[in-house]
Amino acid sequence: MFGGLAQYVAGFIDLYFGGTFSGTILVSYGAFWTGSGMFMLPTVYPTLSSLDDERDLGRANAVYNFLWAAYTLMLAVISVKVKNGTFVLTWNLWWVFMTLLFTAIYNITDIVPILRVSGVFAYLAALGAFYSGIAIVMEEQGVQMWVGAFRPYSN
Repeated sequence: MFGGLAQYVAGFIDLYFGGTFSGTILVSYGAFWTGSGMFMLPTVYPTLSSLDDERDLGRANAVYNFLWAAYTLMLAVISVKVKNGTFVLTWNLWWVFMTLLFTAIYNITDIVPILRVSGVFAYLAALGAFYSGIAIVMEEQGVQMWVGAFRPYSN
């Protein structure tokens, strides 16, 4: 939940400085992580007891993850077309999409290898995010790192 709040702050700062797409992504996933974290709070968790059993909780989490996976897929497609879209950004969004999709599938099926594959996808997304962060810091130092900028689309 703390990470989600940090993403909110980073997103609003990015929006303030004109990063519409990246700011939207940060604020959106800030909401995702804050919402996920709230499920673990002692004051919120009892409200989940209204679900009949663990299967119902799994289905509820599956719906949550499926919706976020669909949103992430939309962002990944848009990232190819936006002005500052890069391969690294699309890479990150693609692996986040796969992570959420496989987590949702696991929540429905309870097949542990699916959850493990989801974890591998999460590591791939994290590697891309770390690289992206390093590239931004290095750019501020005058060092260009490869991020795979897309050429503007023309008809």
